Amino acid sequence: MLLTYLSFTPFNIQALSYNTMSLGFLTLVIVAWSYRRKRFLAPFSVGLFYGCAVINTPYLLLGYVLVLIATIFHVDHLKWEELGWMAIGSFVVAVSFLAFVFTRASLAQVISGLPFLIDPSHRTDLYHQILLNLGGLYRAFRPTSMLIALLVCIGVCLPTRFLQKLEWLYVAGTLSCIAYFLLVSKYQLEIGGIVYVLVPLTVLSAFWLKTSRADSIYWFGFGIALLQMAMLSLSSNVGPRSFCGPLIIAVSLGALHLPHVLKPSFLTFACCIAFLMFSRSHYIYGGGTDFSEEETRGPLKGLRGSMFETFTYGLRLEDVSLVNQFNGEGVLLITQNAWEYLAVDKPIVTNSTYMYLWEQNQYEKVIDAYFALHQPDHVLIYLDDQNPYLMNDQTPWMQQFTFVKRFSGGSLWEYRK
Repeated sequence: MLLTYLSFTPFNIQALSYNTMSLGFLTLVIVAWSYRRKRFLAPFSVGLFYGCAVINTPYLLLGYVLVLIATIFHVDHLKWEELGWMAIGSFVVAVSFLAFVFTRASLAQVISGLPFLIDPSHRTDLYHQILLNLGGLYRAFRPTSMLIALLVCIGVCLPTRFLQKLEWLYVAGTLSCIAYFLLVSKYQLEIGGIVYVLVPLTVLSAFWLKTSRADSIYWFGFGIALLQMAMLSLSSNVGPRSFCGPLIIAVSLGALHLPHVLKPSFLTFACCIAFLMFSRSHYIYGGGTDFSEEETRGPLKGLRGSMFETFTYGLRLEDVSLVNQFNGEGVLLITQNAWEYLAVDKPIVTNSTYMYLWEQNQYEKVIDAYFALHQPDHVLIYLDDQNPYLMNDQTPWMQQFTFVKRFSGGSLWEYRK
């Protein structure tokens, strides 16, 4: 699973984030539940780890309702005692988290701050959110998306004894979908879209789990992965590049179960995964081919890149150093180069440096709302020529600020209340 994670981690961010942390905690939930015979320890650990996952993806609260229903109907012989220990584990996490929050803010402050957790680009109703997400999957696979839907329907409707005779169809269908995506569609491939290949691989994994009559622990983990996928699809505005991440768990479980059945198609599956890992690791750890120059100063000191990259980096670093020489209460950088914030020596006047997900008009509204809320007296604003919206000195929204000076890679403006 670690190899799969390194190859398909969401957004290539192999670091702590709410996406990758929830994925890690859910993996621990599955591991803990595999020791179910350990009476109170296993369910307590499950509750503990799941509570941590909920903090990262609050929509996962739905999982508690599903577990309660499963207990009522004795699904997989789930006992009330186990549910109780799960609740205690999650309660420990909840108390710790709330204690951390309320030692730093009052209840009124927390409630008043809740609306600011949702930025304008996330305010989409459920119907349109589903259409956007399905549209993203369709653009990735286009005609082969119908093949994926067909394989899912066959797997759900056919009894196991008939399904076992169709392994060739599932292997061929999976490889066809992946080949179309990598060779023809290439949708968002260079910005983390490689995770799309996990969709057909998940269908193939489900086929293997069903035809080999896998133990309940495998289906438990598989269900956890699909639940996380569904919840991320509701909470994220990025689309499949974000919510396909949990399928890492589903595909890994399918691969883990294969040694128990050792079907001939396992070799095909293994070769396919190996190829994808190789191509993905080249992009993550290699990227370009020109590493002739090394950065010798600033936040990126020690990193290597092309002569052009080094040149443009030097221009921006010099611009930021000039910004530091001006007086101001804080700095707002309108740039796609997030490292620039690491080079400023003044407070940051923005709610987030993560700006490329917003449309320009949405970004402008967010900054206006931030200034109206915090009412800073004097802010320096650096408009980088390299910004996600192609904003420039003639952009109408910029005219509310006062132009100060033109630099090599951008321009300096200021805001005064």
